[in-house]
Amino acid sequence: MNIGPLITIWGSLATVLWAARCRAQGLIITPRAFAAIALPGVPLVLLCTAATLYL
Repeated sequence: MNIGPLITIWGSLATVLWAARCRAQGLIITPRAFAAIALPGVPLVLLCTAATLYL
């Protein structure tokens, strides 16, 4: 699994496009804020993914 897009804004094209669309609507998402929100969720996502694959 590629966790780059889960932690960094520039990790995937979809995330970059999402951030640009938010910016166009006046909602500024900073890389620091994105990482602060995403970082706690990454271990949970990885754990759920591994558990699903194990089953």
